[in-house]
Parts: sequence; structure tokens; C-alpha cells
Amino acid sequence: KRVVYGKDLRIGAKVCRGPDWRWGDQDGRGIGEVVRNVADLTGVVRVKWANGETNHYRAGAQNSYDLL
Repeated sequence: KRVVYGKDLRIGAKVCRGPDWRWGDQDGRGIGEVVRNVADLTGVVRVKWANGETNHYRAGAQNSYDLL
């Protein structure tokens, strides 16, 4: 797997937790889908997980990568 960057993530992209993950089990240890690129926050995307949880994650912001 490779680290994904905010600019590479399109709405509908499938993701899972990455090397800088620090959000406990928000992801349900499953696969998520990018539902929004957060325009006002460079390197941040909104993900909806298979368990129904939705939240923002770093995809380059703060030099951190929560997603693969």
C-alpha cells in the first residue's frame, strides 16, 4: 500500500487507516470512502466508513497521513 495525498484523493476513493492514524476505532477497522475534499483545509478529506462514522482526516495536513 502507498500513502495517499489530499490532491490524489477524489470523491469515491476507497481508503483505510494509514501510518499516522491516531483516531482509535472510528474506522471500525474497515474500508472508507472519501465523500469530500475539504477546500478550506489543504490536505484534509472527509471520509465515511463502512460502520457509518464520518469524519475529517489528514492527507498531508500537518505533514501527517491518516489514510492509505
